Amino acid sequence: IIDEVSMMDDELFILIDNLLKRIKNNDKTFGGVQVILVGDFFQLPPVNFNYCFTSEIWEQLNPIPIVLTSLIRQKDDVILQEILEEIRNDKPSSKTINILKSLIVPLNYKYKDDEIKPTRLFPININVDKINNYEFKKLLKINNNEKKDYNAALIINNSNEPKIDISNYNITLTLNCQIMIIRNISIENKLVNGTRGIVIAMNSLNVVIKDLEGNNHIIEYYTDDTKGKNKITFMPLKLAYAMSIHKSQGSSIDCLEIDLGNDVFTTGQLYTALSRATNIKNLKLTNFSSNSFINNENVKKFYQNLK
Repeated sequence: IIDEVSMMDDELFILIDNLLKRIKNNDKTFGGVQVILVGDFFQLPPVNFNYCFTSEIWEQLNPIPIVLTSLIRQKDDVILQEILEEIRNDKPSSKTINILKSLIVPLNYKYKDDEIKPTRLFPININVDKINNYEFKKLLKINNNEKKDYNAALIINNSNEPKIDISNYNITLTLNCQIMIIRNISIENKLVNGTRGIVIAMNSLNVVIKDLEGNNHIIEYYTDDTKGKNKITFMPLKLAYAMSIHKSQGSSIDCLEIDLGNDVFTTGQLYTALSRATNIKNLKLTNFSSNSFINNENVKKFYQNLK
């Protein structure tokens, strides 16, 4: 199963085909292995080279297309559904343009300290780390430098497995900092990858957060299985003041502020960013340019040929 297949380039597609042929000792496409490709080519393209569907291996594989038509992320918001459909079809109406412009808020708009601030999405990565670090340090000063470190631990069940750098799993938190859940903890309680909140209490074993609806939840350490037998235990939270659009692909973020100005530089960025939102009432824009509507002609032809 290959997920987010829109970001897989033709070179990698060919490489996987060759590897599976060698592993299976089988000259059939993908070594005769059944393959499920999941994704949306209207979203972000490969960073390098071409879309995988332009490869001759795609033609040989001849996958059976199954187009999913029911929106799950925006199922309760008809307006946002219509906006995304228009953008996807490269036909944004004047009504859609006006709605998007109405979402623009001033850059100096002030949120309350205990209010959940939108995660800010940017087309380019240069501002993301700066904003997260700046906002955290500013809040740390307000909190008299009171903070708590949540360090990951590696549970080793097989000493022969390659060592894993777990430093990226560590996080330092302070009261009222803006966070995002990064694992599916409880779908029933809407504690899923992309759920936003603020920290309202901390101890050595868990973190208490408040969500958008004002509900409090206890977040405990989470255990990820690695590819082998070893496991990583960590606090499944990350600072969520800012994020790149590329990093956001695959996430549902229930409180968003997006820069859709002239820094949008590739196809699918605007569509990907807007489609991270779950509801238009929790969506704001800091910039908006009609030049941001960039779709790829090859992708449009690909979907037209499916009909």
